[in-house]
Amino acid sequence: MTIERSPAFQFYPKDFLTSTKVGLMSMTERGIYITLLSHCWLEGGVPTDMGQLARLVGMKPAQFTRLWEHGPLHGCFENRDGLYVNPRMEDDRHKRAAYLDRQRSNGSGGGRPRVIESDRIKDKTSGLISHNPGEEGDEDRRSLLLREKKCDADFTTFWHNYPKHDGKQAALKAWRKLNPDEDTQRVILADIDRRSRSAGWLKDAGQFIPHASTYLNQKRWEDGFVERPRLVDSTVQTLSGAADFLKGA
Repeated sequence: MTIERSPAFQFYPKDFLTSTKVGLMSMTERGIYITLLSHCWLEGGVPTDMGQLARLVGMKPAQFTRLWEHGPLHGCFENRDGLYVNPRMEDDRHKRAAYLDRQRSNGSGGGRPRVIESDRIKDKTSGLISHNPGEEGDEDRRSLLLREKKCDADFTTFWHNYPKHDGKQAALKAWRKLNPDEDTQRVILADIDRRSRSAGWLKDAGQFIPHASTYLNQKRWEDGFVERPRLVDSTVQTLSGAADFLKGA
């Protein structure tokens, strides 16, 4: 397996900021950490001599030694063959090399190499996270799946509140297409609540309530619905009698 010197290593801000070790570092120590990681990646490691390390990061040896010996920095590196290296970075370097070797072995016939679980690095304590370079879309796919699950969960709330339960799959398709944000969802639910108490939707046991898919596709909540006051039965009868009287006259 060929170990190549790539000009860049993978760095994930979220994992860096949530790392226990990084969380214990001062801003000065974080700057030292990133600088030493960069040297490790490009050169395969950094010297174990405190004076040389201090010069690499532009500090006085006594000041650097104090930080190294009494802070979390030294826990991020280990001595391998006379050089300090970051273990996870070295694992990443080998994973990358193995991935490139598998790509080459595929030849021009191509085909994306099969991803194996052992290619992942699961320990996030150092603030770096590495994985097979062929999996760079995994995080995006996971985010997409989470968004789809939330969208379907929001639809369940909508469906529970909508008074006419016909055509659920068509309604779900319309909801996914719309994918309303939280503000729009609040407007929709408030509109459904008002309409559910209106004469139009209560008339004839809800016969005139549109299907949920129609409501969503036509964005009925934007119609500017105004609830008209309902007349009690006695008033309706009085008005009806008056109308008949006038017709007879």
